Amino acid sequence: MLRAFHAALRNSPVNTKNQAVKERAQGVVLKVLTNFKSSEIEQAVQSLDRNGIDLLMKYIYKGFEKPTENSSAVLLQWHEKALAVGGLGSIIRVLTARKTV
Repeated sequence: MLRAFHAALRNSPVNTKNQAVKERAQGVVLKVLTNFKSSEIEQAVQSLDRNGIDLLMKYIYKGFEKPTENSSAVLLQWHEKALAVGGLGSIIRVLTARKTV
C-alpha cells in the first residue's frame, strides 16, 4: 500500500494544465488514501519529505472540495497526521501555491 501511495504522489501532474488529467490523478490519490487503514496513515505520512507533505496536503484540500461518501472522514485523518508532520507552514504553502493538483 505504501508503494502505491508514493507512486500516486510521485506521478502527480502538477505542471499540466489539462484538467481531465488532474481529475484522474485526484481520483487515484483519493482511492489510495481511502484504502489505508487508520493505523497505517501515520507511517505513510512520516515517510514523506517536506515537498511530499505539501503535495499530500494539496490533494487533501482538493478532496475536501468534492467529497464522496466516506472521503471526508478519511481525509480528516490524513489532514491531522500531515499537519502534525508538516506544521502550519505546510498549510500556508499549499494555500498560497500557484500550481494546483
